[in-house]
Amino acid sequence: MAPRVRPGSRRRDFPCPGRQGGFSLIELMIAVVVGSVLIAVVARMVAGTLATYRSDEYLARLQENARYAIEQISFSGRMAGFSGCARNFNNLLDTSSAGYELGIYDVTRVFSGWEYDGTGDADDYTIATLDPAGAALSEWSDADGNDLVDDLQDMVVPGTDVLVVKYAEQILSEGADGNTPANAASITLTGASGVAQDDLILVTDCLGSDLFQNRAADDAATLARGSGGSPGNVPPGSANFSHAYGPDIEIYTFTVLVYYIGRGASGESALFRRSYAGGGGGDTQEIVEGVENMQILYGEDTDGDRLVDIYRTSDTVVSWADVVAARVGLLLRTVESGRQENDTAIYDVLGTNVTPPAVDARRHRRVFTTTIALRNRVG
Repeated sequence: MAPRVRPGSRRRDFPCPGRQGGFSLIELMIAVVVGSVLIAVVARMVAGTLATYRSDEYLARLQENARYAIEQISFSGRMAGFSGCARNFNNLLDTSSAGYELGIYDVTRVFSGWEYDGTGDADDYTIATLDPAGAALSEWSDADGNDLVDDLQDMVVPGTDVLVVKYAEQILSEGADGNTPANAASITLTGASGVAQDDLILVTDCLGSDLFQNRAADDAATLARGSGGSPGNVPPGSANFSHAYGPDIEIYTFTVLVYYIGRGASGESALFRRSYAGGGGGDTQEIVEGVENMQILYGEDTDGDRLVDIYRTSDTVVSWADVVAARVGLLLRTVESGRQENDTAIYDVLGTNVTPPAVDARRHRRVFTTTIALRNRVG
């Protein structure tokens, strides 16, 4: 039954308590725009934070690679020229053999190398390629004008220097069994040598030292100067040890290490170490990837006080015997492209102005340098 309405009165409609007014279309559009802007800002901040994190991670890895590379080269440099008690070497390797490379086996150069033409002090060098294939050996030279050795053909990246280090490495646990005459063709040991055939051997006492290639069988109880091998030995009948040795002789394996920049397994440029401790063609090890360039300066003592008077490139060194220190400069780049803008910098690597390749312009790069005292020369 409908409610009665008193005559003369008016009906009032009151709003329902549960009903509310909504947003207008304009208000909704403004809200969407503001929300979109906020989301875009937040997304940009997150993306920037992630990019910064990745960049910091790439740079941390680059710095760790640089630290390790410099540590390896520095250790070898500090060991350069070590020969036990003696300071002089008698080289009994066959210098006339096809396998003998002067730049590799000459023991008067315990710390030496090759300079790439056009990368000296104040020279400008633009990296055109990081592919070592096809580079002419004549593009590198040493102080005597010798080209890079044939054994390193198609292995070294153009524009980079090459370093060679030599030293007595590991002393044998077994010593000589009795005296060894100067004209001896072999050294009898007190037990199995632990040495492989063709390993380079340095025998030494405080009177002198002799370098030869072991031709005895692996792990034999003798060390022999026989024929064969590469580079091989001077025939014992035509060249003696520098002197007779007593049973207190020290016997070391001898190593020759070549550091250079090549192409790594991943395709990136990398620092390599090639060991000639076993003669022959050497044994190659990739040490650190991402090394784009290496420059080396040799500190030469010109007045006999065992202190550096001048730093020279390897093709201008006057006397390798007077090199008492070295400076090593490495240009490293990240493996990943993490820069937000192109790298247009020119990098000073020990006085050489290096321009990176344009194709890799988004890589982070840093220059690292160190100075190494050749303690077996300055001590």
